[in-house]
Amino acid sequence: MRILPLDVTSAESVAACKELKDQPIDLSSTTPASRRSRRRPKLEDLKIEEFENVLRVNTPAGRVTQALLPNLRAQGQVIVGITSTLAASPQSPRGFYGYRESKAALDMFIRSAAAEFRKDNFICVASPRLGETDMAPDAS
Repeated sequence: MRILPLDVTSAESVAACKELKDQPIDLSSTTPASRRSRRRPKLEDLKIEEFENVLRVNTPAGRVTQALLPNLRAQGQVIVGITSTLAASPQSPRGFYGYRESKAALDMFIRSAAAEFRKDNFICVASPRLGETDMAPDAS
């Protein structure tokens, strides 16, 4: 196994994927998260700069998948995006601005890729998961 350090917000960092050259990759999995996305301000208290940062960090699927596409074509042809039930559910609590929108963007990216690569027998999956993190809604 080979691990490359990657800053998904940096085109230069993602370009380092070229180091993999023609090495086949089984799977590309995108599980974005930003610490700032844990805040739950009301809309009037939302800091737009934080909202924009969450979107920038949490929507790297296009950049990373594009960089790895030649490697995926060589073998795996599986693209997975880990989305969120918190982002998708209409019963979710208020707030999570940026987080919910960015996870919806990831879901739509996976759907677009699935439509484009269907003829190439790619498997593209958006998997909504409620992780065991402090982002989960309070049970109380």
